Amino acid sequence: MLAETPSSPTLPAGSPPVQDAKPRVALGTESLPTPELFSRGDFERAIASSIQPPSKGTSGSAGRPTIEAPGAPVAPKPSEGGAGVSVSARLGESRGLVVGDPMRSAGWSRLDDFLFGAPGGTGPAELAPAAPRADVKTESRSLLEDQPTAAPKYESLNDFLNVELFTQEQPGRGGAREGWFLIRITAKPGKALEVIPRDVTYVMDISSSIGGTRLRAFRQGLLDSLAQLNSSDRFRLYAFRDRLSRFREEWCSASNPPREEVRAWLEGLRSAGTTDFYDALRPLVGQSPGKNRMAMGFILSDGIPTVGIRDSTQIINRLSEKNDNAVSIFSFSAGRDVNGFLLDLLAYRNQGWLRLTAQAADAPEEFLRLARQVRHPLFLNLRFRFAGVEGAQVFPQNLPNLYRDSPLLLFGRYTPGQAEKISLQVLGDSLKGTKELLVQLPIPQKPTGPKTIAGAWARQKIYDLLSRMTDSPENQERLLDQVRAVAEEYKVETPYF
Repeated sequence: MLAETPSSPTLPAGSPPVQDAKPRVALGTESLPTPELFSRGDFERAIASSIQPPSKGTSGSAGRPTIEAPGAPVAPKPSEGGAGVSVSARLGESRGLVVGDPMRSAGWSRLDDFLFGAPGGTGPAELAPAAPRADVKTESRSLLEDQPTAAPKYESLNDFLNVELFTQEQPGRGGAREGWFLIRITAKPGKALEVIPRDVTYVMDISSSIGGTRLRAFRQGLLDSLAQLNSSDRFRLYAFRDRLSRFREEWCSASNPPREEVRAWLEGLRSAGTTDFYDALRPLVGQSPGKNRMAMGFILSDGIPTVGIRDSTQIINRLSEKNDNAVSIFSFSAGRDVNGFLLDLLAYRNQGWLRLTAQAADAPEEFLRLARQVRHPLFLNLRFRFAGVEGAQVFPQNLPNLYRDSPLLLFGRYTPGQAEKISLQVLGDSLKGTKELLVQLPIPQKPTGPKTIAGAWARQKIYDLLSRMTDSPENQERLLDQVRAVAEEYKVETPYF
């Protein structure tokens, strides 16, 4: 197994320049609290005495990649959504189309857009005064079951990862102060962490709704991204309309890829015909990667089904249940005639995210940026526990994998004056078994983050609620009321409706 060295990816000749997304306002580290190292026993005592101990969760990992992880706790499988009225009707969908602006959530997966608003903004907006708090009730969905005190000991990740805490506080109900936090976890530069080999599947929409301009942009982005594969990766290519076609039956090795054959196959594709989105993606989800490998899928599509199952909620739910987090799915599209709800929530439910650009001309560069962000997976099947804060109010609950070139962001809440420290345990599976990050983060007396963390937390909570709406259609009315209450209280836009 080859370990990738921490170096900048090399771009293919003739490809457009790519710049990493950067915050529009720098998050300085000079005033950040220093994480404190402590023992497992200390953590268990912190859990026992926590102000709001985390509750047992419901998010699953049964279908996740086969990484040897002796002694790793297994989270229970998520509850299956029952039958009911489709939430897509409530979201203004008709035959897969979304009424509204699908670009609203285009960049929420980027650090700068999480913190500083929609793409193209000039800086952090002041948080609007909090409206009277609505009675919003949520169900606990912590990812990791409480472990017994005699839990197995894991190799520590503290020497390999940076952990930063940013906070925001403001007056709440009755004058009491409320607090929000952002924890940013990144790989330390220069640390030789072994990269997990990937089985990468590309699925490209070539139906008539894609059109020639967008198809050419998708094709160029896909070709450029092949140069970003690691030598230990494998890949395969699919194209779909109402039926699925493939480049080859077998996996292609990234160490010696058939570039010219791939180019010829892609250039022979034409935009025409209808779109059976669900049927085309069934071969992608639930695949079992080889031992000590991870499965990753890229979907290049407008997300507009015209035949077969056309209800977005049904598609998201069926594919996600079948996948069971076995494949990390990343969605990509360009233009404004896009079913962002389907592409976004499908990726969110499956440990990925959506990258959406308004102009087809920008698609090759943006897709290449996405490919670079997830090129080096380090730890899979992440699960967390908190003490000192309520784990059920930390988002996202279904964590993405940790990549060398992308930060892991956790948004949560705390009560100023009550919680003095945030105790955090994160477990992740690597090529050498389960590893553990275990730190205490002192909450600073003065906030250290921008005034947009509360809004970012609200957006993450809304995404969690939307995800649960697709998972539990019978509860859509109650969950939709919660979405509206959070959006109104925090003065944030609600995507898709």
